[in-house]
Amino acid sequence: WPSAQKVSPFSPLFLCNKVVSAGPCVFLRRASRGSNTAEWGLLLPARPWALAGHPASLSTAPCRCSRISPQKRENCGFPGITSDQCFASGCCFDSNVAGVPWCFRPLPKQVSEECVMEVSARKNCGYPGISPEECASRKCCFSDNIFQVPWCFFPISVEGTVCAGQGAVRGGGVGACRVLSQW
Repeated sequence: WPSAQKVSPFSPLFLCNKVVSAGPCVFLRRASRGSNTAEWGLLLPARPWALAGHPASLSTAPCRCSRISPQKRENCGFPGITSDQCFASGCCFDSNVAGVPWCFRPLPKQVSEECVMEVSARKNCGYPGISPEECASRKCCFSDNIFQVPWCFFPISVEGTVCAGQGAVRGGGVGACRVLSQW
């Protein structure tokens, strides 16, 4: 990819190893060395919006993978699964932590990546019985598929998320995507 910039393999976004369109986030696979290895990097083209609709796009956004603590990973594979097999199943892959699943289920999809987080990280933004519309009017996230946790909750910021097509980087917070590039 001409005019692409290498992104540090130590970023939490490093876990997703394909061309990924995550709303405004776009990331590109560089290479995978083999089974059970996290030896791959990400390339960020100078014009990332040119990748929109790329046939290799996957539905698993990087933040759905990187925001899961290793102790809370739900196994999504089998012993010896390769990163390609794992990603083909729509799962996340990270072999950097021993004793936990390397191929694991991503966090649930949300309308925006700011709403992707472990349920234990949700901070209440509403009241019992709040409607999705009332929650949205408060500029909060809504998900009613898990009982006994806040359904209307504050979003987290997505630090350094490249805003495709806008050449900007959005503000940030804890556990967010990291700064990739500014152009």
